[in-house]
Amino acid sequence: EPSNVELSGSSEAIEGTEVNMWCLTSSSNPPVHIRWWLGFKELNTTDTNITE
Repeated sequence: EPSNVELSGSSEAIEGTEVNMWCLTSSSNPPVHIRWWLGFKELNTTDTNITE
């Protein structure tokens, strides 16, 4: 479990428009696996960037 998790991005959404959000975490072992959900549907169109 990472010791630090930060969520940022749009706080409001308008139907039919794109929303950008970020989740930044500190390192962890095992590595964190971030999943995004909209209601009960998992969002699969996400980008992942890993930096150390």
